[in-house]
Amino acid sequence: MSTKTNDWKLDLILIVTISVLLAVIIYDVSSQLQDDKESYTDCITYVNGTESRALIESKCSNELCIRLIIVDCSGGCKPCSNSKRIPKSVWENNPKLYQNESLDILIYSSKGDDKTQAFCNGLINNVYGKIYFLEGGFNAWKEADV
Repeated sequence: MSTKTNDWKLDLILIVTISVLLAVIIYDVSSQLQDDKESYTDCITYVNGTESRALIESKCSNELCIRLIIVDCSGGCKPCSNSKRIPKSVWENNPKLYQNESLDILIYSSKGDDKTQAFCNGLINNVYGKIYFLEGGFNAWKEADV
């Protein structure tokens, strides 16, 4: 009878030891994965018209822009004319739609006003990609077309 009791105790100790080891391994792996994950962006990079064109050229192909989100945050309603928008841009005035985004984001409005700054501020510590603020807005981008 004592042999069965000892076997049961050994089995229990073995199960507890294996469970603890598995928990430690899982915790260690998840900690490493968490450390590898980028942290939220905590600042805004200000770019002028020429720098914004270079940024767009480096991250976008002729037809698609898959490594950069270009956001026109001009106030009011959706602009009716594409002639006053940077190609491949989307119109949006709600920065919460981009929370946890990992792509870089270029934010602009027609003049690069306080609305654009407020939109950028809404992204700080809520996105993983870089936040670019186009100083002077669409007008600066258009003037940089040399």
